[in-house]
Formats: sequence, C-alpha cells, structure tokens
Amino acid sequence: MKYKAVVFDLDGTLLDTLKDLNEACNYSLSKYGYNLITEEETRLFIGNGIKKLIERALKNNLENFNEVFEAFKKYYNKNYNVYTKPYAGIIDIVKFLTEKKIKLAVFSNKDHIILNKLVEETFPNVFKIVLGDGASFPRKPDPSGLIYIAKEFDIKMDELLYIGDSDVDAMTIKNSGCLGICVSYGFRKHEDLVNAGANIIVDSTDKLLELLENNI
Repeated sequence: MKYKAVVFDLDGTLLDTLKDLNEACNYSLSKYGYNLITEEETRLFIGNGIKKLIERALKNNLENFNEVFEAFKKYYNKNYNVYTKPYAGIIDIVKFLTEKKIKLAVFSNKDHIILNKLVEETFPNVFKIVLGDGASFPRKPDPSGLIYIAKEFDIKMDELLYIGDSDVDAMTIKNSGCLGICVSYGFRKHEDLVNAGANIIVDSTDKLLELLENNI
C-alpha cells in the first residue's frame, strides 16, 4: 500500500464533533417538544448528512421535520466549534503527512460551509481540497468526490488513501477502488466496521500513524 495523497473524513476521523452535534440536535428537538437523544444515539445517527441525522433523531415522527431541521441548522451554524476538537494524535498525523509532502484533502457528508470552517479553524492552510455536502458532488458512499480529488491531484485512484470511521466510509472505499483505512476510535466500533466490510481497521491514532509511516 503506497500512496501519494490522503483524504480524510471529518466527523469521527479527524475531529470529535459528537457533543456539538448532540447539543444542536437536542436544542432543535426540545424546541418542538420532542424527546432528547443521548450522545450515544447521536453517534449512531451520524454518517449520512444532517438531514438523515434529524430524521433518525425524530425516530420516524417527521411531522415537524422541516422546522426541527431549520432549528438545528441555525443553532449549529453558530455553535459548531464549541466542544469540537481533534482526536488525540491527529495533529501529529497531519504534521507527519505534511512534512512528507503528501497531498491532503477532506471528503465528508458534513455541510460544505461548516466543514470548510472547521477544517480551516483547526488545520489552517493544510488541506488543499475540502468537499462536503453541497459542494456539487453526491454524498458518500458515492465515490464522485474522491474521483474528483484524484483528478485534481493528478494521481491514480490506487495512489489515493481514504481514511474514515463509518460503514458509509467503508462503502465509499469499495465503490471508488481507492486504498482505504477505517478507524474505530471515532463513531463506530471495530465490529461495526468488520460487518460493514472494511478491509483494514485501526483502533487508535497511534496505530494509524504507525501504518502511515510504514507506507510512504
């Protein structure tokens, strides 16, 4: 496994965004009289974009979906980076890849505008391409975003490594034909990723760094 570019997912891979997402969900749910959800439920509901997150949070009671969705967006747009932080070891991984002149990008199902803000606020001037929901590409597991990134970086798909944390990311890797690693320190457990068909799974950022160091 040799690569020239690394593309990361964001939520559950680069950044622990769980508490901010849970706070935004519960603000919007409480505003319209719905039951609150736990951080554990929020963790399981994340991965397919915020519309799907709200659908799952409403637990099929979608009568006020539009109102709850708009309330979520309004709150999260102002409070997306209150508790959010990089996972321990991520800064070292990004630094290592930067020093090795590996091309870096982010491809996420997160709202494109919020995604770009978080990436730039946390990793200023590091990631050359950042694609989120609303960036004119279908959401993952559609591989179009990764194919675009490979073309922009002028590399082959088998020279691109994608790192994510969910079943959606495992499917994206399979659909694109790129190299792939799934991490279980984020929003999905090791066995969830096994069941999703992930071929390479690492359980810590230390192990991830070790794997990256051995493949440059």
